[in-house]
Amino acid sequence: MSIRSLTGIVLVVAPVITFIGFFGLLLPVTGTPDGSSQFLDSMGNNTEIVLLGIVIGTLGLILTGAGLGLLHTMMGDGLGSPYMQLGILFIILGTTMLIGEGALFVSSSSQASQARFANALSFFQISQALGSFGASTCGVGFAIVGLALAIQKNLNTIIAYAFILIGLIGSIISLWDYTSNLMLIWYVGSALLALISGILILRSKE
Repeated sequence: MSIRSLTGIVLVVAPVITFIGFFGLLLPVTGTPDGSSQFLDSMGNNTEIVLLGIVIGTLGLILTGAGLGLLHTMMGDGLGSPYMQLGILFIILGTTMLIGEGALFVSSSSQASQARFANALSFFQISQALGSFGASTCGVGFAIVGLALAIQKNLNTIIAYAFILIGLIGSIISLWDYTSNLMLIWYVGSALLALISGILILRSKE
């Protein structure tokens, strides 16, 4: 399998896995993550699903970073390569924080299952603070990746600028209000950009 094919496949599969974990498994059983007693009850009553959703969703996030890393390899030593490397560094740092958020989320669920709701709420609140910074850092990374793609013109210019726009929006909103419905712009936008990029890379073989 060529590096181009592998890059395309990873970027197509990654957002699908992310959405299965976070939106297909986790969100339906926990509801809106608002720290309410109802939310903590749902967490405590569904610890296995919470764990599975976090693991699968986090795997998708890691694969997204890996796919962009493969895209950097495809770029070689072009003009956009240093910016791509910097963007991926931000994404790695952000993803690391999001992994920490997931671990704290699982701990919150475990505490809630034992009716230790004060501890569960504390773990949850810390997870949200860490997740906010993680998502913002990933957003900055996406914006820098978009700049790299715009400079080197690896993909459609519209896609490159979309990376910049969605990245900046995600970075700002996640710091402003991590629980806002506006975060869907970042979640859906970043997933679609990874998916579309993967499809374009696979089609470019033709």
